[in-house]
Amino acid sequence: MDGTHIPIKTPAENEGDCVNRKSFPSINLQIIYDATNTITNLEAKWPGSVDDAQIFCESALYNKFEKGKPGKHLLWFTFSVWLHCFSLNHYIPCVLTGQYNGLLLADRGYPCMPYMMTPYPDPEPGLQSRYNLALSKTRARVETTVGILKDRFQCMRGLRVTPDRACDITVACVVLHNIATITGEQHPAIPQADINLTTEMTELSEMQYAITISPNNCFLMII
Repeated sequence: MDGTHIPIKTPAENEGDCVNRKSFPSINLQIIYDATNTITNLEAKWPGSVDDAQIFCESALYNKFEKGKPGKHLLWFTFSVWLHCFSLNHYIPCVLTGQYNGLLLADRGYPCMPYMMTPYPDPEPGLQSRYNLALSKTRARVETTVGILKDRFQCMRGLRVTPDRACDITVACVVLHNIATITGEQHPAIPQADINLTTEMTELSEMQYAITISPNNCFLMII
């Protein structure tokens, strides 16, 4: 899961609400994706000044995950990371809401929750650094998915329309992207993911790893 900004023209009203931390007007999208580059959940209604964590906490998805807490809906399962010949097993809580069964992977901009895995803010060398590396490498696909989406629809690199209209256009582009992905349409060259790693994680950048999560991953519908 991640957020991405779509530049828009400066609105006539409430201009300050749309200006993001990089000082240009935009809408901020919340995108959840899967391993096939399919966007499984989208929030497209927030101005650029709203941060990623607030968007998630105000979303319908957050409320549905929260309904799975606490106690009796909590299932513990093994999360295994293989790094060279090293095996690290953690027991991770998976919230079962009756609708969603799985975990969200997010960056430091989001809070750590029972159903959301985020990096250690100051990882110690060893297990924590390896965990951060595996998490960042796995999350790199969101950069790929966003890159493919924006390359397919160049208008998403800058929409000269009102915020409401920009949200409508964005939802349409995401639906068309998913149709193209599901039907196997050729997509633009996948861009190199831009991942910022800490010093400890960089030292491990050449190591091979794999991640296995069970039970089934989370599959969501666009709302």
